[in-house]
Amino acid sequence: MKEEVQKTNTSDSWIIALFLFVSGLVIFEFFAGVNQPILEAHSFRQTQTALTSYFFTINDFSFFYETPIFGEPWSIPFELPIYQYLVAQISVYSGLPLTVIGRAVSLLFLFATCIPVYGILVKILGFGRSASFFTLSLIISTPFYVFWSTTFMIETVALFLTISFLYFSLKMILNNDWSYKNSIFCSLFLVMAGLQKVTTVFPVAILLLFLFIYLWVADKRVFNFNKKLIVALVLGVISIIVIYSWIQFTDYVKEANEIGQRLTSSNLSGWNYGKISQRISEKFWIDTIFNRHLLKVGIPYISIGILLWAMCSVKDRHMSNFFILLLLLFIGPMLIFTNLHIVHNYYQVSNVIYIIIAFGISTFIFVNNFFKKLYLIVPILSVVLASNFYIYYNGIGKKKNSIFDSSTSKIIAISEFIKSNTDNNSAILIYGNDWSSTLAFYSQRKSLTVPNWGNLPLDSLNHTEKYINPDLIKSIVNCPNKEKDELNKLIVKRFEVVSHTKIHKCDVYLINK
Repeated sequence: MKEEVQKTNTSDSWIIALFLFVSGLVIFEFFAGVNQPILEAHSFRQTQTALTSYFFTINDFSFFYETPIFGEPWSIPFELPIYQYLVAQISVYSGLPLTVIGRAVSLLFLFATCIPVYGILVKILGFGRSASFFTLSLIISTPFYVFWSTTFMIETVALFLTISFLYFSLKMILNNDWSYKNSIFCSLFLVMAGLQKVTTVFPVAILLLFLFIYLWVADKRVFNFNKKLIVALVLGVISIIVIYSWIQFTDYVKEANEIGQRLTSSNLSGWNYGKISQRISEKFWIDTIFNRHLLKVGIPYISIGILLWAMCSVKDRHMSNFFILLLLLFIGPMLIFTNLHIVHNYYQVSNVIYIIIAFGISTFIFVNNFFKKLYLIVPILSVVLASNFYIYYNGIGKKKNSIFDSSTSKIIAISEFIKSNTDNNSAILIYGNDWSSTLAFYSQRKSLTVPNWGNLPLDSLNHTEKYINPDLIKSIVNCPNKEKDELNKLIVKRFEVVSHTKIHKCDVYLINK
């Protein structure tokens, strides 16, 4: 089958041209929303990432980097801030706004991810350029990636590092090429991916381990346990130790923060993995997998039908195994971190790419088998790409048109008020905004943002010194929450209030300087 797919050179130029055209459309969409406040979707996560980058523009790099939303000490590290620091440095040296650079770097890494994907399809699996660029065109035009690759997120960096790790791993396992160079690059990308976002690379690493065992035992593949293979395995173990050590370090740092203690890996693990009942629920299989993604790639239903046809009819066992591996890479992360994927719809940046690759290759095989005229792949690709952009502009893309200013957004309005009435070194005490970094980022102030967990809201007012030096607090924001009235009374009692203003149903206090 792969040999047949390779005979497509006459279509190469047209498909590459379409890939470049689609790339231009994605870049146009980036510029259309480049100056948009990073509030269009999951502003919680976007501004948390941006807040870290903002303080990198002020402070030098540190493993104890600041994301100042939970009071003192200001450090509550999760990932190693590769993306955040890169964005901060480019912004400082270019003089361009931080959010513009954040969006641009995110998009850049989506395009960079095409490089290892192309390497896997062409150099390892033996597909021709037409099949590969057809698939790459699907990836970058998928509504999900068009949207999230232009947000202020670490997701595409983690994806690029993970796919690069996958490329070198498959090169060693499938091609039996255990050279020192491959081993070093494989372990390097594994470490960087794990430090940037462990939930992206962990399922891939697990499936690759099972693939290695499967080929060794069931497929009777001969892996000579010579010096090179042993070195590769040792480097893999060292990589895992480094990633695990980082997780332990971040937990150690969080323990020093009164609220951060609740966000250690052990405390979050149950929430991240979710419940068994979620894995068999309609919300998981229908809402999260089918409706959220399978119906938003290519031509709805038709793409799914072609993939099922390819899996059932392709006689090449290695091709069948390839499709199975892609499906496992798509579903596996969601079966492991189920609750994360149900709650956070941007998490699938890590795994949607695999089902897109499956759709791309199966469509190419379908055209090759039924029409025997591979030049038809060009108009078919055009129709699929048009479908992708139609779905984008009539769905998730509408969020890019949201208007955020002081009249429509409480975040913008309150932030502008705080910036105008407090000095740069002051801090904000915030209630009714969960533990979102939106107000802290747009105010450009450190904060004690108190989530409504247990008795935290009342305790943070009665015993403020446990969380932050009270003298740093020069403004307090109390947005609607179940204890709003009681908190207002305590604020007046505990602090010397200079002024009290109502902004978008939130009480905003200025405290005596």
